[in-house]
Amino acid sequence: MAPDDLVVVFGPRTALAERLLAMDWAARDKVVLVARDPQEASFLSSRYPRAEVLTGGDARSAKRWPPTVRAAILIVCAFGLIHPAAPDWARHARVMSRDREAIAAVIDRCRHCRVTLIFVSTALAAAPGENRAYYVGWKYLSEAILKNLVATHDGARFRVLLPGRLVERRTLTQPSSLLHTSYDALARVIVKTARAPKARRRVVGLDARALMMVRGIRLLLSGTLGGSA
Repeated sequence: MAPDDLVVVFGPRTALAERLLAMDWAARDKVVLVARDPQEASFLSSRYPRAEVLTGGDARSAKRWPPTVRAAILIVCAFGLIHPAAPDWARHARVMSRDREAIAAVIDRCRHCRVTLIFVSTALAAAPGENRAYYVGWKYLSEAILKNLVATHDGARFRVLLPGRLVERRTLTQPSSLLHTSYDALARVIVKTARAPKARRRVVGLDARALMMVRGIRLLLSGTLGGSA
């Protein structure tokens, strides 16, 4: 990310966003954190005094928007349904609508600069299982909504990261953690993607790649056995 780029973070209270904002690049003036509500905005203003903290509707106000922006990088750490949950269409649809409006406002504010939007989804969206159908369905919907929003901006770039399980740290004392991705490692991937966004969709983590391989083999065997039945 270039020094004069504007970086906008959605889901700034997530563990991933905390790692991002602890990196060297965040020691700049052109960082905007988008809060869900005034209470979260108050917390973020205290935690990150160098950043501009806005709620979704504030993004449409020129008074609180950083001037002279050449390029904007929108990092979506949280959007819509964040974790697997029991089906509740009405509530989750309201959350999705709220988040969509916030991102739409930011994209509209950035209409005169180059935009790159990075959406952190989940590897389950590339290799879904039946027991996570509701959650993965929302992830598919989130990606489609964001892609459509980006399409309203000429020349904007849309990138999707598909990590497996995220952990605080990888350690030999917990061998299974070596297969997963740490928040710090994913934060570095996000920064690298922002600097040289080549791949449109990227699977992140050994467990994510293994999941895709296993699901692919199962589908292949299922199709083969089904065809021979």
